[in-house]
Amino acid sequence: MMLQWIEMGVDIELQENKVNVIVLERQDMFSQILEDFMISIENAEERFVLYESGKKLNISKSVELIFSPLLSRFAISTVCFSPIPYEIIQTYLYRELKSLSDDTSIELREKVNSIIIDYLDNLSHNFFYPLSYSLNFDETALFKQYDIGIKYETESLLEKMIGYIQISADICHTKIFVLINAKAYFSLEELRELHKIAFYKKIHLIMIENRKYNCLSEEKYYIIDEDKCLIIQE
Repeated sequence: MMLQWIEMGVDIELQENKVNVIVLERQDMFSQILEDFMISIENAEERFVLYESGKKLNISKSVELIFSPLLSRFAISTVCFSPIPYEIIQTYLYRELKSLSDDTSIELREKVNSIIIDYLDNLSHNFFYPLSYSLNFDETALFKQYDIGIKYETESLLEKMIGYIQISADICHTKIFVLINAKAYFSLEELRELHKIAFYKKIHLIMIENRKYNCLSEEKYYIIDEDKCLIIQE
């Protein structure tokens, strides 16, 4: 998989078990890359282009831009710049649960539907006017009625970030997470744990930093220096 930054002519190779770190020493370049990512994710303009096996992928469906782990609570849209806010994640969740219900809960679903219809029939018989209602069982409406969501309880900042990434990858099928200045929040050991989870889930991490530090052996660096020269270090 290859991510191209059109403005700078930078090709970022997304390899298995490798984290790409983009270091921008100039402040204007740091803000530029964030703007270009946001515009690309919005589908307003192709400033970043994503390829896999020579085929262009929809970057808005594949990439999530996470600004700060301090805000990272599952499904809070301020965590990230992404077309996958809370409502969309819930839609994915309901779809997965409905599929699970279709596969494993046919008899139980029919029993629940029968109980609900008996309940509605009883109300109808005791009401002043005849009532009409659907006999079909709508699991999605049931999920919404009972406010079904993923139980998300964590203690540390690292757990919040890992939990959010796992949920977004599993439910929304996000392939690439772009983390902004993550090294400022996590120790070397925590970064190793974050990388390990990404490798296990077979997702790609891209870290955007304003300086090079807290380096790990599994990281590949793309450094754009003060003179806008690209330096690649592995």
